[in-house]
Amino acid sequence: MQVVILGLTYLILVGAALAHVLWALGVWWPIWDERRLARTVVGAPGITKMPPGWASALVAAALGSSGIVLFGLTQGIAVIPDRLLVWAGWVLVAVFGLRGVASYVLPLFSVRMEEPFARLNLMFYGPLCLILAAGFWSAL
Repeated sequence: MQVVILGLTYLILVGAALAHVLWALGVWWPIWDERRLARTVVGAPGITKMPPGWASALVAAALGSSGIVLFGLTQGIAVIPDRLLVWAGWVLVAVFGLRGVASYVLPLFSVRMEEPFARLNLMFYGPLCLILAAGFWSAL
């Protein structure tokens, strides 16, 4: 089971990082209309444009760094000192876990999000973040 969770974790990280690289370059994939894409993946009230390229590049770099941490945890290769690697793993469990839980808690506080993001957040983005948290947890 751990192999399946870790495999999903790597796939999700790589896929999300690649999507953010494309957005950083101004490629509006998989929805070719910037306004619709922003409403789908960002969901902030009244959003009409995607965030600036540098912001997407930072997210892509963070996801890529997360993949390096996961690789270090699962392969036993010292990409950074062991204590820092384990600490980073726990931080990523917390970050992805909180992001996943937020998908279900924020609507309870009437936090407004654009559609289709609000629906996708509950059905897709939140569960993906919880899988990522489980993946990092299983690697620790």
